[in-house]
Amino acid sequence: MAPGVPIECDRYRSLVADTGDWDPDVVLALIWRESFCHERAVSPTNDWGLLQLNATCWAGKGIDGLSRVRHLPDGIDPPDLQCDGATDATPTAQWCFHAKEQAIDTGRRPPSPCDAWLDPATNLEVAYEIWRVAGWQPWCFDDTSRATPACQAAAVAPKAQQTAH
Repeated sequence: MAPGVPIECDRYRSLVADTGDWDPDVVLALIWRESFCHERAVSPTNDWGLLQLNATCWAGKGIDGLSRVRHLPDGIDPPDLQCDGATDATPTAQWCFHAKEQAIDTGRRPPSPCDAWLDPATNLEVAYEIWRVAGWQPWCFDDTSRATPACQAAAVAPKAQQTAH
């Protein structure tokens, strides 16, 4: 059991462990912090699933596990989205953002490519690929106000383990 993580989150332990060679306790703690272990969570900031994968930064970037989207469907105006201060959101990210906004406005979320991230296995597989590319940074920032035990544990995780693939 990961420290500070409710027992109901432990149902994902074997899936986390089977996904890759990251620390399951850290991942479970991040799942708890990010989504409270709600696999269908979609945040106001365009984050999806257990590990709250940010569609603005990751959807349509090649390691996302999503179907390729080249053009937005009719009726969707491309929103101005930024990731780390750069405006580079793909059509996939824009479509996911539109679906998230429709859910806020109408209470019903239309289908989007990011729906795949609501499946725990897909969410964890994509998160693992993101972790291999970016380490823990997408979930744990240098800002100590967000430093939780999970982030502190992630911060001291050996860099060799993060880049050994």
